[in-house]
Amino acid sequence: MLTLGELHQHYFPGEDYVVMQEVDSAIPLWDFLIFLGNQGYVFTDVYFSEGKTDPEPARTRPQPRDLDKLKATLAEPRKPGQNDFYITDYHDFISTTITGESQERNNYWEGPDRGKGGRGGVFIEPITSNQEGVPRPELPITGFRMKIVWYVNTQHRMDRFNIWAIYLGTQPTDSYAAADLNALLRKYVPLKYIINYCHRMPKLDE
Repeated sequence: MLTLGELHQHYFPGEDYVVMQEVDSAIPLWDFLIFLGNQGYVFTDVYFSEGKTDPEPARTRPQPRDLDKLKATLAEPRKPGQNDFYITDYHDFISTTITGESQERNNYWEGPDRGKGGRGGVFIEPITSNQEGVPRPELPITGFRMKIVWYVNTQHRMDRFNIWAIYLGTQPTDSYAAADLNALLRKYVPLKYIINYCHRMPKLDE
């Protein structure tokens, strides 16, 4: 299991843990996910919605054709004009009100969909449990929440998007879509890191 500081050091070796930073060379999203897989993280849950509505409240799941498009976009070489996601920046700061009062922690890695000219993008939030007295860089990352804003097309001068909400953790689940993504990840990550990623065949509606 990574700590916030270890993840930061992998991409910013020898540099201090600051509130925000831009990587020297954009990281393909799939390379970022392979690195997490090599640290023992697996996909645990997948939500999807057509339109810019958050799919989690309604717990809407992707259809097989949508999942196939996602897998192709993540792992196959991209052609000009196809969706192509990258990680370019990380942030870890507390937002404040106009009066200077602290509000909430903002901690995420992000980047654009370069294949679509920056329309859409990806946001990955490390999930940690705050421990009193433990410095931020030493906090263990128990999982990640990834949001993909997926540009579809433009109709009547309006951009159309789909939304993916994808979770990673350290323990496999019975999610069918997560098992499908883990099967793809397994091709790039040594088997010892993915144990029983699909210990029983889940149902399509799970």
